[in-house]
Amino acid sequence: MGQSNTIGWRREETPPALHAALDALGVHYPITADTRQRSAIPTRFVHRPEYQGLRLVRDRGGIELTYDQPIHALRGIGAVLSGLVPRGKAYEEHLPMRTLGIMLDCSRNAVMTVTHFQGWLRQLALLGYNMAMLYTEDTYELPREPYFGYLRGRYTQEELRQIDEYAAALGIEMIGCIQTLGHMEQILRWRDYYTRVQDTRSVLLVDEPATYQLIDKMVAHFAGTYRSRRIHIGMDESDDLGHGKFLERFGYQRNCDIFNRHVTKVVEICTRHGLKPMIWSDMYFRMGSTRGKTWSKPWDPQGGIPPEIAAAIPPELDFVFWDYDHDQEAFYRGNITRQRALGKEPLVGSGVWTWGLTPWCNFKQTWQNAAPCVNACRKLKVQELFFTLWGDQGAYCEFDSALAGLARMADMAYTGSTAIKPLIQRFAAVCGSDYQKVVMAGDLLFEGWQIILWDDPLLQINWKARNQTHPGQWSRAMRHYRRLVKRLASSADVTEPIDLAHAYNVACYFADKLELLALLDRAYRRRNRPDLAKVVAKIRQVMKDVDRLLVSFRRQWFRRNKPFGFEVIQIRLAGKRQRYQELAARLRQFIAGEIERIEELEQTAGGETKGHWRDLASGSVIV
Repeated sequence: MGQSNTIGWRREETPPALHAALDALGVHYPITADTRQRSAIPTRFVHRPEYQGLRLVRDRGGIELTYDQPIHALRGIGAVLSGLVPRGKAYEEHLPMRTLGIMLDCSRNAVMTVTHFQGWLRQLALLGYNMAMLYTEDTYELPREPYFGYLRGRYTQEELRQIDEYAAALGIEMIGCIQTLGHMEQILRWRDYYTRVQDTRSVLLVDEPATYQLIDKMVAHFAGTYRSRRIHIGMDESDDLGHGKFLERFGYQRNCDIFNRHVTKVVEICTRHGLKPMIWSDMYFRMGSTRGKTWSKPWDPQGGIPPEIAAAIPPELDFVFWDYDHDQEAFYRGNITRQRALGKEPLVGSGVWTWGLTPWCNFKQTWQNAAPCVNACRKLKVQELFFTLWGDQGAYCEFDSALAGLARMADMAYTGSTAIKPLIQRFAAVCGSDYQKVVMAGDLLFEGWQIILWDDPLLQINWKARNQTHPGQWSRAMRHYRRLVKRLASSADVTEPIDLAHAYNVACYFADKLELLALLDRAYRRRNRPDLAKVVAKIRQVMKDVDRLLVSFRRQWFRRNKPFGFEVIQIRLAGKRQRYQELAARLRQFIAGEIERIEELEQTAGGETKGHWRDLASGSVIV
C-alpha cells in the first residue's frame, strides 16, 4: 500500500475497544501485535474521553497516541503509517464535531460489493471517518417483495450485516439510508405489483394503507440489520406530491399538509421499531420559498416555513441540510442557522462530486463548494457532517478516484488546512495511490466534457450548438486533451487501486473524437472527398478508443461493483460504436457518389440539451 512505517502494539496494554480495529487493519496494513518485529514502532494508546481529537508524541521508545474516540486513534495510526509524526515534536489534530461520514449512492446502477466497500471502510477509518450510509432507494431485499431491487444488485440482509459488523469493528456507524416518499420510480415501474402505492411516477401515495405497510417493511428491515438506532428516511425532491393518483382520489390539498401528515406517520413507524429518523430538510424549506418549489433552489433566504407547518414537525425528527452547489461560506452559515432556528441541530450533507456527467471525480467542484461548507461547519461547531457521493445518470464515475476528495475533506475537517504535502503522504499510505496523479486525472473535466462522451457523431446535437454559442471551445478542448494524454501516458498501465489507465483511455477518446469532428466539419462543408477519406480512417482510430474505453469501464466496474447496472454502460458504448460505423458507411457512400448528401450533417444547430446520454443519443425522446 506504499506505507513507510510499521506499527507495533501490545494487546494487553491496548484498550479493548481498539483490538478489533487493529486486527482488521493489520491484515492489510503494516500493523502488528507481534512485538518481536524489530522494525515495528512500539505504539501505546492512551484513552482520554475529555480530549477532543488526537495527540501523538514520538521518542526513542516509540509513540504515545492519546485520543478520545476510537476513530481518532485510527486516524492517528494513519498519520504514523504516513510518516507524519516527527521525533521530539507533538502531532495534534482536533475535530470540532462528533461525526464525520460519507453517503455512497447505491441506487444509480452501481452497487458496491461487500468486499470492496470493506476496503473503503478501512481507508475511511484511517482517514478519520466514523459514519457511513449506503443510499439504497430499492437496492436491498425485502421479504415477500420479489420486485424490490429486482435485477438491480440489491443487498441481501446478510450482506448488510457483514458490512455493519466490519464497520463496527472499525468504529464506524452504519446508518440505513432509504426513501419513503419520492425517488421511488425504480419500484413503481413494476405497476402490476405497486400500483396501489403510486401517486406519481416517482412518489408514493400518501394516506393509502398499503403504502405504510410497505414502509413498515423497509424500516423493520434496517431495524433488524444495523446496530445503529438511527435511520435516514429521505423524502427530498418530491415536488409533484399530491398531483397524481392522490389528486384523483382525495382532491386537491396543499402539498405541505400532505407532506407533514406523511412525515408524522413514517416517524411513528420508525419510533415503533426503535429508530430515530432523519430527513433531507429541503422539502420543508421549499414550502416557504418565494422562488417557487424548484428542486434546484430550495434554500431561499427570503422564504420561511409556514408557522402551522413548522409547529407540526415531529420533535423526534432530525434534519439533514444538504447543498453541493454553493461556493460561499456565508451561504452555509446562513442555512445552518435557519435550521437551528426551528429547534433542529442539523446534520450537514456536502458532496465529493462523483456525479454531474463525470467519468472521474470532479475535484474542482469539490474544492470550490465543499471546502466553504467544511469551514462553516467548523466555525459554527456543527456536530455531524458527511459527504455524499452521488451516481446520477448511471454511476459511470470511477468512484475510487473520489477517495482523494474524501482524504482532502477529512484533512480540512480535522485541521482546517489544505496543506498538500501531508495529504500526499497520507493518501499514499492509506489509499495506496499517487494523490497528485489522481487529482491530475481530474483534468478530464474541461470545457464541454459533459457533451463529448455521449454526443452522437452523426447528429452532433450539442457539438453544433456549442460551435455557435461558444466559438473556439472545441479547439481549446482538443488542445487540452492532447496535452492531458501526454501527461497521463506514464499511468497508462496503472489499473489499481485507482484506475488511472481508465482516465488515460477517456482522455484519448476525447482528444480523438474532437479531432475527428473538427476534420469532418471542414471536409464535409467543402465537399472535399480526399479529406473525407481521411475522416473514415480517423473513425477507425476512434472506434479503437471506444473499444479500449469499454474494456477499462468493465475492468473498474467489476473490480468495485456488482454486475447489475453495467449493461447500461455497455448499451451506451456499444451503440456509440455502431454509430461511428454508420458514419463511416455513409461517408463511403458519399465519397463514391452513391448519395448526394448526408442528411444529419446538413441540419443546422438547434438548442443545446443537457449532457445526458438520453438527450444526446437522438433527436427523439423515444430512447
